[in-house]
Amino acid sequence: MNDAANIKALSKRLGEPAWLRDQRLAAWSRFAAAPRPSFRYGLGLGTDAAGILLPYEASKGRGQKPPAFSAPAGAVVGPWRQALADRRMAAGLRRLLTRPGMPADKIADWLSARMPDAVVVYVPRNVRCERPVQIDLDLRDARRLDGLYVIAESGSAVTVIEHIFGTPAGRASRASAVGVWAGPGAKVTQISVQDLGPRVCDFTRRTGLAEAGARIDWLECCLGSAFAFADTATVLAGPRAETGHSLVFVGRGQQRFDLRQSAEHAAPRTVSRLDAKGVLLDSASAVYRGLIDIGRGRLGCDGRQKEDTLLLGDNASISALPAIKTGTDDVRCGHAASSGRLDEERLFYLMSRGLDPQAATRLAVEAFLAPLIAAMKGSGLEETVSCLIAKRFAGAPGNCAR
Repeated sequence: MNDAANIKALSKRLGEPAWLRDQRLAAWSRFAAAPRPSFRYGLGLGTDAAGILLPYEASKGRGQKPPAFSAPAGAVVGPWRQALADRRMAAGLRRLLTRPGMPADKIADWLSARMPDAVVVYVPRNVRCERPVQIDLDLRDARRLDGLYVIAESGSAVTVIEHIFGTPAGRASRASAVGVWAGPGAKVTQISVQDLGPRVCDFTRRTGLAEAGARIDWLECCLGSAFAFADTATVLAGPRAETGHSLVFVGRGQQRFDLRQSAEHAAPRTVSRLDAKGVLLDSASAVYRGLIDIGRGRLGCDGRQKEDTLLLGDNASISALPAIKTGTDDVRCGHAASSGRLDEERLFYLMSRGLDPQAATRLAVEAFLAPLIAAMKGSGLEETVSCLIAKRFAGAPGNCAR
């Protein structure tokens, strides 16, 4: 059976409509035509992430254990097949997945073509969920494909918490697609904590589509894996739409991060805030790319981005590439990036109060990351994230119970 036939068989098994099957086939055609992606950046930074991810057959995804999830009152949460059988959920998925111009690349197309299952969160019109949706994924497979899609109808509000963890016995990889559609006036907060084991390659692509007056907030903690690629792109499609993306990353040993944030202002009077803070110990390294893209004639837009990294290892490094692209003058934009060591006077002050150097450093780092971690207050993950970061300084990455 050839690749196209495999994809058709997978689509049929999942009960997908013709438009979704055609999307899978189109994604596979793009994948087959695109060159193999490179995750090599010079200066010794690089990994064979594509070689770990891409040798994946659709049939191997059938046995993977689905993530555990809980739903608050008012929200509908279910697997891919169940969502497609629901007229309202299927319509929301089609709005999100068929919008032209959404970001894509070879691995994202491969994931779109091969993804064996996904979790779908649906919030009806004007329903405001008081409790978050909780999704827990324990990675045990050598290779895994996942999807998470959030459909929030007009005037609704929901918080979705995703906790990804696990330490497989051998070399492993995971690829994930996350999509959020926020209807007019809706508010969606997506919180993600990635704490995978030291032999995992993780590739995550997040896309958000915010309609008029809607807001999408991303709160992301990238802590684990040997190599992590995390790309979050939000399209502000309607006037007064807003997005905020708070990113925390902490690495030690030989960890490598490829981190990307972007906001496309596709309508006037839209607002974006991109904020990243990282800590790199030992020989950990990261590449950060940020982009605010304001199209021609999009008047009154406001876009800001900032990236700050603490380098706590002699061989730790960060390459920050913030950028602004604008086709109109009537906008407010700004970007900044910084990297450096901890303030010696601050460390001396803390140690003069009885703390040893390691404890003083950990406390200073906690203060540095506190503004972004505080944004998770009420999610149940704030203490977990603080515990995971503390374990990095102890040299023993691992899971912290919530």
